[in-house]
Amino acid sequence: TGGENHPNHESNIGVSASDPAQLPIRPRRKTTAERSDHVPSKPKKEKHKEIKNKDSPTKQVAQVPRP
Repeated sequence: TGGENHPNHESNIGVSASDPAQLPIRPRRKTTAERSDHVPSKPKKEKHKEIKNKDSPTKQVAQVPRP
């Protein structure tokens, strides 16, 4: 059984290698689902922040070179 355990160990390594390969795919899928959920919340918040931040620097920058 010792000898069989050795090959089993190697088999476990192969499964482990497959696990990590599937692991990134799994989190990737979760990231997409989370991204979809975060997309409506993130772009809205980011847009608001960018508009506010852009409005401030844009207004000042536009007013400075204009006059």
